Amino acid sequence: MCHHCSSQIALREESFDFFASAAVPITPRFRQLLNHFIEILTPVTNPVIYGPADKIVITSALIDILRSVVKDPACLHAVIADAASHQAGVRKENNQVEEHKLAQEEADTHRSKAISLVRARLQYQHGSFSTSTIITVRHLGVMAIKQGEEEFVAHHDGLAEMVKLSGGIDALPRTAAYHVSKAEAQMAWHRQRTPLLPPFKSRFYDADCWDEEAGMLLDQFERPCEDHHLWTSLCPQLFEVACELQHLTRLVETYSRTPRLVTALMREFAEDTYAKVQYNIVSFPFPCPGACDTPEYHRQDALRVAALIYLNTAIRVKPYDKFLQTLITRLSGSLQKSNVEELWVPHQSVLLWVMFLGYHACRGKAEQECHC
Repeated sequence: MCHHCSSQIALREESFDFFASAAVPITPRFRQLLNHFIEILTPVTNPVIYGPADKIVITSALIDILRSVVKDPACLHAVIADAASHQAGVRKENNQVEEHKLAQEEADTHRSKAISLVRARLQYQHGSFSTSTIITVRHLGVMAIKQGEEEFVAHHDGLAEMVKLSGGIDALPRTAAYHVSKAEAQMAWHRQRTPLLPPFKSRFYDADCWDEEAGMLLDQFERPCEDHHLWTSLCPQLFEVACELQHLTRLVETYSRTPRLVTALMREFAEDTYAKVQYNIVSFPFPCPGACDTPEYHRQDALRVAALIYLNTAIRVKPYDKFLQTLITRLSGSLQKSNVEELWVPHQSVLLWVMFLGYHACRGKAEQECHC
């Protein structure tokens, strides 16, 4: 039985005030930022299966991160920095120049504290690392990507090495494994390489973790992808992605119509599927000099990028601009090299889907006109 699939974590009534017993005193401002992380940032960086009003549900999805925040000052500062950085981005979008500057300074201060604490820890720590240290580095890496800093490569390498030294991704608690896996694949995408870590084991997708409860849910979802055009246009790896995207779409549609019908088991299935889909998309080979440079490869690559756009704009919302820009640039390049006039002729409906997603991802009129 896989470790992080073997039990469900029940939240105690008093666990809602996680921060009462924190290792570092939680100031009112710290609490504001932690609430921003829980109620504002988390719902837009995960599948749309919980909203700001579902605080107990979101807390459950973040259980391992919040436990790390309580006991580890480095993780506390990293999560607060992530929330402050998101606030800074929102204020920049709203043209609140002074407010943006103050929020960014606050984010940088907390991020520097987190980095200093982790560096001090690395001077004497050898062997395995705590879950809280791994989660701290995960947040530092994601923030570095969002701010366009090349240092995220060091965070990525360090994160993967820490996980490996600590027993691998399956040694982490389930929700920690989900958040780490999701972030690690994201960092790999920005490096244009396959992920450094394997996907974590899920009771929905791995036979040695399977249980009856998971099997009953899968009976409701397990069906072949019905679109013949997808079957004939996709390689096996990306066809699997398409089928799993159908599952996620169905869950998001259920939540949008009747949120109460989405159970804790369905949310776990959605999270595991989201991480698995992202892993499969990013692990599709990147072109190397002299290899993979064929029109058919670029057609499959365009489908891969379109799937990643769909995952980040339909299954979740509001991806950060730098990430979207990498997707748009790569999609345009792959389409141009994919021999649209010939290879796409039997797959017109699929090409239309790819073009629509590319257009949808473009934020400005100039980008949209260029994509057209």
